[in-house]
Amino acid sequence: MNGLLGVIGLACRAGRIKFGTEQSVLAVRSASKPTLVCISNDASFNTVKKLTDSCRTHGVEFAVMPISKYELGKCIGKTMDVSAIAVTDENFRKAIKKQMEKIDYCGDSDSAGGAIHGSNKD
Repeated sequence: MNGLLGVIGLACRAGRIKFGTEQSVLAVRSASKPTLVCISNDASFNTVKKLTDSCRTHGVEFAVMPISKYELGKCIGKTMDVSAIAVTDENFRKAIKKQMEKIDYCGDSDSAGGAIHGSNKD
């Protein structure tokens, strides 16, 4: 888990993260789309639906992460809860995906939990 939080924190320090639901949706709709949208595991139903619908419509990968809003906010250096982040760098997307595989967090196939959904870029 620390590896996943570390990679997300590093991506933030490198300036390759947009954070917050609205910023993530705007990033997905923009011409320079993010490579992955990460959603906290305790985000509200409406937030998850808004983000996943937008990602599916625009062909962007998304994952419900095994971390809370508090943990997601803390790992990117914010003092507030953060429901979602948009990763704008392909190498950080791969690193996050690798860390998720390491902790073997795979949600069931009927939900968005854990597995990375959307277009397959590997």
